[in-house]
Amino acid sequence: MSSHREHAFALLSKDLMALRLSSDPSRESHQLRAKAVIASILLLSYLEVHWPTSGAWLMHLDGALRMEAIVQLATFNDATAFFLTEELFTASTWPLLTRFNSQPTFIIYDSELDGKWSLGRMHRPVSVFTPFLSILREITRIERQYCETVNDPGYQLHLRRVFEEVQLNLTQAHKSAVDALRSQLVIHPTSHAEDMKHLIDAYFYSTKIYSYRALVHFEFDPNSLRSMRGRLLDALLAFQNPDSFAQDQPWPLFVVGVESIDDVSSQHWVEHRMNRVIQLYCSIDRPRMLCFLRAFWAQKGQRNWISFARKWTKDYFEFLVL
Repeated sequence: MSSHREHAFALLSKDLMALRLSSDPSRESHQLRAKAVIASILLLSYLEVHWPTSGAWLMHLDGALRMEAIVQLATFNDATAFFLTEELFTASTWPLLTRFNSQPTFIIYDSELDGKWSLGRMHRPVSVFTPFLSILREITRIERQYCETVNDPGYQLHLRRVFEEVQLNLTQAHKSAVDALRSQLVIHPTSHAEDMKHLIDAYFYSTKIYSYRALVHFEFDPNSLRSMRGRLLDALLAFQNPDSFAQDQPWPLFVVGVESIDDVSSQHWVEHRMNRVIQLYCSIDRPRMLCFLRAFWAQKGQRNWISFARKWTKDYFEFLVL
């Protein structure tokens, strides 16, 4: 890991020097160097997230997003720029879910990057999960805004309309992902195709549950949440190979966890499955995520994990769902 980090720093230094010497931003060589700089900074963020408490991963992510804003990477019309903007969008979305008490500078919702990856403007993404991340990002933005205007009746009406729109967008994202899989736009070995379908279902139900926890501040049938949790759990249990796409499982596993406050057997299953992900790949911030889940399970006063996390992260520590 250290050698990869040193190599990334060396590449970044070289490309930054070349970028400074380039005087014409319209030249292909300048754009190539700009993309190389962003790729190196993003790689450093990915490497540093293995030590999340240092905060270096966030500094590098912020740097990559600032550089993207300077060079307007989203306006480059080539596959490399397209891939990098999608990676930046993904990398900057996951931390938003569990950051309540700090305001990282990369939360710029009106940026060109956000606009490019909004559902209405999104071109065909590299990953079938990018539309789900766009919805996650929008849900999180609205939830944070609601906390600032909780006593505004007009905003509560707006919240209901947003919630209904989110449900439509989720259905659209799910259909598009399944259609892409069926039409072989997403290339996977045949043996993994069914597990990919289960993973798509898991992202659909976990994000749908998140929308209820984040946006529903009006009465609703609690059986609907129980039903969605059951379908989410069914999707994860249906994997022919539980290790398939393990690196993409933490988000739906986390949602199963927070919705299992009264189900000890499911709690044990989530811990076991998450520890398997750690064993197969790496820990990143997963031990602290499990620490949060255990604290949430141990208390009985709060059933909405977002409300609990808002206070818990202030009293203890922030964590990432990765």
